[in-house]
Amino acid sequence: VSLTQTAGDVVFAGQSELQMATSSTAVVDEMREQDLAQFPNDLHICCIDDSAAARRLLHFSLTQWGGTENVHIFGKDETEASEFVRKTVAVGRIAILDQHLEYGGESSLLGTDLVELLVAKHFEGLICMRSGNASAHDMAKYRNAGAHCIFGKDVSMRKMIEDMKVAYVRHVSD
Repeated sequence: VSLTQTAGDVVFAGQSELQMATSSTAVVDEMREQDLAQFPNDLHICCIDDSAAARRLLHFSLTQWGGTENVHIFGKDETEASEFVRKTVAVGRIAILDQHLEYGGESSLLGTDLVELLVAKHFEGLICMRSGNASAHDMAKYRNAGAHCIFGKDVSMRKMIEDMKVAYVRHVSD
């Protein structure tokens, strides 16, 4: 530390040794990158959604960014719900479900009912809800049914898939 005066100017100079610490954000990002790197290729991912556009988007996005060609899409009609549960339990490692599966008239199913079936059949993979209904109340319903993670339909597919990968790696390591 020094203090000097030249005419009317006073100059203060100081030196200090600093040690840079890694921020918690950097640590979290590093852990996330490690989890993403550990995500296995070619996992079987089973999805059910009543929207044809959502089914196409899921299939394209999961094969593009999910590291697998093993994407099984269901939900064209209500009869596919039992096939979804059967296939998911048999080969699935990740299940992605829409909450409101509506097929016209009185015909509708709830994703949470299918989640409960997966849990009852001892499915040990990651269960994800992808729904336009993502209020705190809805999210509590999904978690109570047995879902591990919840994605609003407003979340970009790329972000959803990245978060799904991280959740899967952490799920299987628990």
